Amino acid sequence: MLARNAERLPDWLGIVVTSPPEFDVKTPLQALNRVPLDTQSDFNYADIDDAKRGAAESSFAAMIGNN
Repeated sequence: MLARNAERLPDWLGIVVTSPPEFDVKTPLQALNRVPLDTQSDFNYADIDDAKRGAAESSFAAMIGNN
């Protein structure tokens, strides 16, 4: 459905599709502008660490009443 109707969506609308790299998922979406993400990259691990650190800091601030 997404592959058939993507051209009808407004230009300002972006769609994020997450899926394992399986043939029956990738093939219908080939005509779309794809940006594969490498889940094993150091950049992604650093981003996850930053998010965890931010969540921990927010939780600590809430516990001591400094939100």
